[in-house]
Amino acid sequence: MSIPSVTTVYGTPIDIPSKNYTVVHKEKINGLVFPVGSSSGRGYFQKQSGVKLVKNNLQQLLRTERGERVMLPDFGISLKKYLFEPLDEELFKSIQEEIIISITKYMSNVRILRLSVTPMEKYGISGSQALLVSLVMKIKEPEEAVFEIKETII
Repeated sequence: MSIPSVTTVYGTPIDIPSKNYTVVHKEKINGLVFPVGSSSGRGYFQKQSGVKLVKNNLQQLLRTERGERVMLPDFGISLKKYLFEPLDEELFKSIQEEIIISITKYMSNVRILRLSVTPMEKYGISGSQALLVSLVMKIKEPEEAVFEIKETII
């Protein structure tokens, strides 16, 4: 006994052309808001996505010293060790290299468009030395958004 290849409804064959429909679902990447707390009144653990999430993760990466996180000892960028070094081109190139290596390792969903590290003379009231890291990034998927972040290392 063979199975008929045409579906029938009440004895009338239905002639529906078959098409291959491709549906693309762009999954939204979600993460936790940092720092954890109930400042908005919606509970301690809140979700975040898109450019806000990527900026938040990038700030965490820039502010974390290598070896600070117990389960991820290579996470972070040791930028504070450069504060008391002589400010020359070699130093800025090594800082940029360390930033690029860490971002490509821990943030594979972004692409660096522009990176600059500049000294800030007499930062703040005390006049301490600081470095300004300025990044222009592009999220690869799903939004393709471009954003800028500036982080001061004191």
